[in-house]
Amino acid sequence: MLDDGLRVERVSRRHSVDGHPTIIRVAYPEGPLWQQFRSHLLALILPAPAILLFAGLADISWRREHCSRFSRWHARRARSGAIDLHEEAAGQPVGRGTGRPGASLQLPAAAPERQSFEQLRRFTSDASHELRTPLAAMRSVGEVGLQKECSPARYHRTLSAACLKKRTS
Repeated sequence: MLDDGLRVERVSRRHSVDGHPTIIRVAYPEGPLWQQFRSHLLALILPAPAILLFAGLADISWRREHCSRFSRWHARRARSGAIDLHEEAAGQPVGRGTGRPGASLQLPAAAPERQSFEQLRRFTSDASHELRTPLAAMRSVGEVGLQKECSPARYHRTLSAACLKKRTS
């Protein structure tokens, strides 16, 4: 504030003039600065309710459209006898306890999907069995071979016989 009561905003900066350090100060009256601040603030605040109203209406409209599409899709799935492949695999539905939205995560009940799911399950079971049998046989030969103290040559022959037997069969 100046001696005459005028409120000012001061800015100071150090400079060098002819090799001498100098401080240059500039003062602006605060009145026009506050007036400009208020006008900018009003320009931001006044349209805010209209923007929020527009965003809310757009959100309601968007939700209504997409929820009705979801409801139509869900009804179509229910009429076509939709199934949930995860339910078949785990023995319980994915949407249990979640109501209608959880129940809608279902796949079409077309025969090809069921067949491919069943083929994949069968393949996994067969592959697991095919790998377990030779490994179990090799392990049993190794365990029997390790029951007695033998020479390294005898261990080598036992393990070689187990590996060669499995390769030829």
